[in-house]
Amino acid sequence: RFVLPMLTVEDASPRCAECLNDPLSARMLNVPPRPVTVDQLKELIRAIDQYEKLALGIFVLGSNRHIGVFRLRFIDGRKRMVPGVLIGEAEWRNMGVLTEVTNAAGTYFFETFGLEGIVAAVPAYNAYIIKYLEDREWQLVRRMPGKKHSPTAEPAALLVYELPRATW
Repeated sequence: RFVLPMLTVEDASPRCAECLNDPLSARMLNVPPRPVTVDQLKELIRAIDQYEKLALGIFVLGSNRHIGVFRLRFIDGRKRMVPGVLIGEAEWRNMGVLTEVTNAAGTYFFETFGLEGIVAAVPAYNAYIIKYLEDREWQLVRRMPGKKHSPTAEPAALLVYELPRATW
């Protein structure tokens, strides 16, 4: 149902900026809420090397509707990767997009790049993603202190999960 091309500056749009300005999106990204402009989005896209760090758009097949972003960075000499998925369009959340996109991308990256594993750091408050990972046999490997984003709010702990190739 979806295609995942590499993001280009042409993909930066007011609608995409609105999705990132959504308080729920900021919370899921574990970043402080702040306004993001189209020009800032373009700069963010330009800063991604598309080699060690990739940013893929999630588009609805046949409609060119941009509903989310799949970003990743390779670590450990490209033996493992750290993914991040944001379904920015609210009406597409909880509709199976995450499962469909991560299943296809995981298979592609394990087979094409010969990855040994995938690592994810999840804010401890993100019960939805924690359940998603644990249901798919990701292993909790450590708990880390979170980053302080505000002088008044306590930082959320990060739970680090890993999915080894053998489990995939």
